[in-house]
Amino acid sequence: MQLFPRDLSWLSFNDRVLQEAEDPSVPLLERLKFLGIFSSNQDEFFRVRVATQRRHAILSEALENQKKYKEKNKLLKEIHLKVEEQKLKYDLLFSQLTTELNKNRIFLINEKDLDAKKLALVRNYFKVDVLEQLYPIIINKKRNFPYLKDKSIYLAVKMKKKNSTSVKYGLVEIPQDVPRFFQFKGDGGKTYVMFIDDVIRASMSILFKSLYYNQFNSYTLKITRDSELDLLVDVEFDYLEVIKKSLKERKKGEPVRLIYDREMDEDTFKIITNGIKLKKSALIAGQRYHNNKDLMNFPKIGSRNLVYNREKVVGIKELDRAKSVLKCMREKDFLLHHPYQSFDYVLRYLREAAIDPKVAEINITLYRLAGNSNIVKALKNAVLNGKKVTVIMELQARFDEEANIYWSNQLKENGANVIYGFPDKKVHTKLCLILRKEFGKLVTYAHIGTGNYNEQTAELYSDFAIFTCDESITREAKEVFDIIKSQKLEPAKFKDLLVSPYNSKTQLIKFIKAETKLAKQGKKAAFTLKMNSLNDELVIKAIYEAVKSGVKVNLITRSICCLVHQGEKNLNIISIVDKYLEHARIYWFQNGGDERMVIGSADLMFRNLENRFEILTPIKDIEIRNTLKEFLEQQLHDNQKARKIDAEQVNQYVRNRRAPLRSQVEWRNNLRKIQTKQRK
Repeated sequence: MQLFPRDLSWLSFNDRVLQEAEDPSVPLLERLKFLGIFSSNQDEFFRVRVATQRRHAILSEALENQKKYKEKNKLLKEIHLKVEEQKLKYDLLFSQLTTELNKNRIFLINEKDLDAKKLALVRNYFKVDVLEQLYPIIINKKRNFPYLKDKSIYLAVKMKKKNSTSVKYGLVEIPQDVPRFFQFKGDGGKTYVMFIDDVIRASMSILFKSLYYNQFNSYTLKITRDSELDLLVDVEFDYLEVIKKSLKERKKGEPVRLIYDREMDEDTFKIITNGIKLKKSALIAGQRYHNNKDLMNFPKIGSRNLVYNREKVVGIKELDRAKSVLKCMREKDFLLHHPYQSFDYVLRYLREAAIDPKVAEINITLYRLAGNSNIVKALKNAVLNGKKVTVIMELQARFDEEANIYWSNQLKENGANVIYGFPDKKVHTKLCLILRKEFGKLVTYAHIGTGNYNEQTAELYSDFAIFTCDESITREAKEVFDIIKSQKLEPAKFKDLLVSPYNSKTQLIKFIKAETKLAKQGKKAAFTLKMNSLNDELVIKAIYEAVKSGVKVNLITRSICCLVHQGEKNLNIISIVDKYLEHARIYWFQNGGDERMVIGSADLMFRNLENRFEILTPIKDIEIRNTLKEFLEQQLHDNQKARKIDAEQVNQYVRNRRAPLRSQVEWRNNLRKIQTKQRK
């Protein structure tokens, strides 16, 4: 069975992000934002995936496993070549978008473009808002080379005196507490924007005035470090302290990449690379600016058509009209789809539970939270109102660990019961249970979703969730919560829910094999799987067997797809990258007319199916199932933002003779039509 390398497939996904920056139909400032998303993605890729492969190569060499060592080195070289290719494309796009900005009277300028009036304005801003944030380091050959932090960018400065051979080298860290962009108005309706890097470049004589140098050359560089956490725990351990210690170690991780300004002169380059000892393959020549993830926060200036319109959310009639969300849930299940529909329904669910005198408990799993979390505020309020609040806080949500420790402390200080889950199995499920006293017993209400309890990302990520009171689903969901709460991996059987690490993998493979059996009997068989990533070998093997047996298979993968399309006509693999990040997981099996459909938190990756707590819930309500089927069908007919995932994963757009259909736009229109019918 042939598999496409996971890391190269992920780089192919990041190519699709670059395609959005390249697409002239995307508003100009949104195209810049996609360049920022691309950069952010690539930084994380190096911190985690490249660092992991590098570790494996080093370990293989130490164990004298030459075959494994050669495989890892070959992969690292392929990654490097692909990254270099993407870098060239990125640089060209950045140049093109800068030209487009000029056409819209927005000028991205540097220190060389400043006349006396502009220079005075820039230096005044530097003195007032920037200077106090800067602490330059002078490089001294007699001392160890300064430690460079991950996620920071630096200016390597070469200082000289006129008519003198005296040279000094320094490093200036670009402050993260100052906005990356400085903008000011010019004549004729022009707006000028400068990277803070260039504001500092224009003010070097002020920064280093005590050294009496008067000629300065400076070049941007950035180090990327290994950011995987090492969690070595004994039987007796304090999980929180292990995480805190690992976070400290992360900050001192081994360097895996150095990006530097390709205009850097040879002397400065030698000083830097002699100080940061890396293989040549880890040295990447770039343009003038790094940390381009900050382009996601480029100032929203110019005409309105330079950004996407802020769309109004589509309402849900029964919930909008009702005084009580819980009362509505007793009557029927509800499907939520963010960002098309408001995340406020989830907040209403929690706020209502916080003040309802009959609600006894609120149980919730938290993975990634918003910066000023309304979810946490609602939970605190519930505690103040006498509710028992239990929070499963996942401390290993990558790069959100420190934030989650902060929120844990906030919740504990306010009286919530906070549990950190398992050190070797992330709690990734999206689950919130409300237990309410009704007629002498506790009735459980459940919110089960595909996305995090994060109102900020709910405006950017496309995610589904259900509100349900279905007794068998809520009973099993509570059992999952109790297992996590006990911090013991107790044996358990689930009839309705698919739960990792228990039965989700075996059940999904069972569903796939049922379709294969139908196809072999000459009956109609088909399934559609929508996910972020696909890399589990046993699942892929089952899909291959289904395809060979004649099952009609549709796969919608956002990022990683390790299954290789071998030209089969009954296999269709696409990826959609558009305004919203496709984050939902929906698995639909036709099952000879007795359809099965589940949604939830689990991707079809080994880690999600074997090494995490995940929940996939069945969709029993026929109306909701039909809505989700319609959604999947629209995605499968997208011929504007869908790309074919073929054997080479070169990301050709899906184009055909059908009328243009952009699924994210069409889906919002469909929801509006449904809302209009409901109002009538």
